[in-house]
Amino acid sequence: MTRSPSKIYSQHVANLRELEAALSSVGRLAKASIAQRDPERSLGSLIRLYAFLIGAWAECRLKKLLHEEFGFTAAERGEVLKGKTQLDQWELTIDCAFRKHYRIPKAELSERTLGVSVASRRTALRSALGTDLRIVIEIRNKLAHGQWMYPFNSGVNRPGFPRQS
Repeated sequence: MTRSPSKIYSQHVANLRELEAALSSVGRLAKASIAQRDPERSLGSLIRLYAFLIGAWAECRLKKLLHEEFGFTAAERGEVLKGKTQLDQWELTIDCAFRKHYRIPKAELSERTLGVSVASRRTALRSALGTDLRIVIEIRNKLAHGQWMYPFNSGVNRPGFPRQS
């Protein structure tokens, strides 16, 4: 079967390539800044820019995944995109994929319906989203709203916001 990716899928692929190139460039600049002992005091800004780009990469990666040629149907994409937050959309993507792969259209996804091994894989994926991806999304959102030095409404300072003295 010949692959014929959709236009939107190809656009997400191109966006990912550009984001990866930008991550590489910013990473090189940060390393150079560290090697030069940061004479221009730009390291903090470079770290924040890198964090922002990682968040953008994660969002774009979700969109690319949803448009894979043999992946999700338009109806499934629509259900995933109803998620209020990007994290919700990732969780819905995982659940949709498990439902599709294991042919469980409506029943609760549990050890009983999936089996212990498969259910634990789903739990591990959702756990990674809740810990690892959540912080990336939160930091990206703060940075996208101009909170480069002082994040608001968080109650705590996140490690993604290094302070410059």
